[in-house]
Order: sequence, then C-alpha cells, then structure tokens
Amino acid sequence: MAKLSPTTETVLDGDVRLTRRGGSSAWQAAFKIGDRWVRVTTRCRQLTEAKAAAKDLYLEYKFKDKHDLPIVTKRFDAVAALVVADLRKQLEAGVGKKVFKDYITAIETYLIPFFGTKHVNNVSFTELKEFAVWRATKMKREPKASTITTHNTALNRVFEEAVNRGYMSKSKIPILVNAGDDGERRPDFDLDAYRSLVRKLPNWAKDDTVHTQKSRDMRMLLWDYVIVLANSGIRHGTEAENLRWRQVHVWEEKGRVYLELQGVKGKTRVHNTICRPSAIAALRRIHARTHSIAGTDFEVMLKQRLTLGATPLYAVTVEEDLQEAVSLMGELQACLAGGLGSAGITPSPEDMAAVRLILVQVDQDLRMADLLVHKKGRTPQEELLLNAWTQGGLAMLKVAEAYRVEHGY
Repeated sequence: MAKLSPTTETVLDGDVRLTRRGGSSAWQAAFKIGDRWVRVTTRCRQLTEAKAAAKDLYLEYKFKDKHDLPIVTKRFDAVAALVVADLRKQLEAGVGKKVFKDYITAIETYLIPFFGTKHVNNVSFTELKEFAVWRATKMKREPKASTITTHNTALNRVFEEAVNRGYMSKSKIPILVNAGDDGERRPDFDLDAYRSLVRKLPNWAKDDTVHTQKSRDMRMLLWDYVIVLANSGIRHGTEAENLRWRQVHVWEEKGRVYLELQGVKGKTRVHNTICRPSAIAALRRIHARTHSIAGTDFEVMLKQRLTLGATPLYAVTVEEDLQEAVSLMGELQACLAGGLGSAGITPSPEDMAAVRLILVQVDQDLRMADLLVHKKGRTPQEELLLNAWTQGGLAMLKVAEAYRVEHGY
C-alpha cells in the first residue's frame, strides 16, 4: 500500500482519503469504486464534518455502482465534442462516410445549442419533446423525416459515446421517435424539357461572349456533366465525383458500341451501370480538355485504367487559380515591404510575422506548381500534385489576406 502524506486523513478503514487541495479550504474525498478512482469535494472546511460527508459520498457512489448508474457524468456538450472530433478524424483519414458531415452539422447547429449545458445522463423524453419544438422554431418549418433521422442518429452517437466512457448507463438512453413527414421528390425534367436542354446546351457552352476562360470552361464541363448523368443514371455529387477513368469501359459488339461504368460508388451499394452511347462523346470531350491525358488516344487511355477523375473540374481551373495565387502573393509581399497598409496603419511586428510565415510556407508550393503547370503531358500523379499545391496555397493566401484586412493594414 502506498505511503500516505502526513496531511491525508482516512475514514472507513482507509477506503476513503481526505486531502486539501492547494487554493481551497474545503476537504476533498478520494475513493475507488470498481476500477475507477473518484475525487469529489465534501464542501466542508471542518474535518469532523468532512469525514461524515465523505462517508455519505462513498455510500452514494457504491449504491450507484451496484444499481448500474453512472459513477461520473459529463455535460452533453463535452461528450458531443468528443463525437465531433472522432467524426472529423475519420473524414480526414478518408474512412468516414459522407453523412458524417451531416452528423457534425446536426450536433453543432442543433444538439449542442439546446442540450449543451445539461448532463448527458439526464436527457429525458420531456426534453426531447421540447427540443422538437425548439428545432422547428429555429428551422422556421417542421423538419422532414430524413432530417429527423439524421438528428436522431447524431444524438444516439453522443449517447453511445457517453455509455462507452462510463458517463451514462445504457438503460438511461431515451427512445427517439420520428414523426416527420416524408420528403417530397425533387422536381425533374420531362421529355420535352430534356430535349430543349440538350438542344440549347452546346450553343450556351460555346458562347464566345463569355468574359473569362474559367467561365467558358465551366460551361463546357456542365454540358458534358449533364449528358453523362442523363445517359448513365448515376447521381450527381458523390457518384459523379468518385468516377475514375479506370471505371469507364467501352466495347463494340455486333457493330454496336457499348459503354459501362463499373464499380460506381455513392449513396447505395457499389454497382455497374450500362449507359447510352451519347455519353461517350461527352467523355471524349472531357478527355480532350484534361491536360495530363489529352495527348493519349482515348481508347489507349481507357486501357491504362487510370485513377484520375473522369469529371475533373480542377483540370480546367487550376491555371487561373495559380495566377490568382501568384497575384495575391505579390500584393501581400508588397504590403509587408512597404510597412504601411492601405489605411496608412503600421502593423505590429507580431501581425507582420504571422503573414510572413504564411508567405514562406506557400512560396515553395507555388514555385513547384508553376513548374508543373507549364509541363505538357502531365502524369495523373503530377496533375493531383499541381491541384493540391495550387488550391492549398491559394487557400492559405486568402487566410493571410483576411488576417491583414482584419488588423487594418
């Protein structure tokens, strides 16, 4: 048994220890319940009263342990923060599901603002009903069943985290109900509207009066995007974003050309989809605009089974983004060299150091990106590096610019 400090008092044959913490005149009790140490204040300054209070506390915690009640509990917002951190960690590692972002939004926007200050093991059915009323007021409408399902799942994740950490017993988890209305189907195009769209998109996409190259490229990509989705049935968003050239399979049989997208990943299970041949022309145009593979014959490129995205927005915007990043870099460097801001304010050394640190970090990335952007026939790996260096550098420079404006120079 460890030797106790001379200032430590004991009761109940040493099961409970009493000590005074620095800065407090009240006695604190410490005892072990199961395999967990519990430390709690007696709120008593006199030793005799503290010993009596410590005995009561010990018996209370023993009762909780015997009847499967949480020994230690936490506020809802503290447990919710652990859940959010875990969800973000999984997303950053690439193993999290897309819906995790919705869980984070639900926790931070709705659950923490309402339940935050309550102890997680004390959330009752009555409070859940009050939450439903509060949520509808905040949203200015009654949420649909799908929204309530997302919120309930996020709430259950908080409760499960509390149970796993011993802050809540499983029997205390309230039953969550979903009385929301089913969501309405999104409006779609009828056949006449689709024919009109397909007929007008080419001229709209090729309009020479559009001012910037980026806008013209975006229009071309949108035209091809619509054609691929309409003739394949894949969903916009996740399924289209996850599509890679290695999944595109084109073959000819009995004089007819067929297109199959293999291993499409999205909201439902992984599946293959047979497309109408019209989608091939759109994919050929995307191939011709993607710098790293434009020099390779379309059929040869497909046989290479590339992991490069088949709907690569960055392929048509990276050059303009790099120009913007270099221009912003020059403005910030000039600002630091001049020592005065646009408002004639002299920034503090700390403010200048914060911006200068970002410029040093970004400078090397932009230099590497500038070398790649002028290279013909970039490999898929080089295309990804170019995009990462450019987008990352531009994002950091915008942070530096916002910091500069905020501090008035």
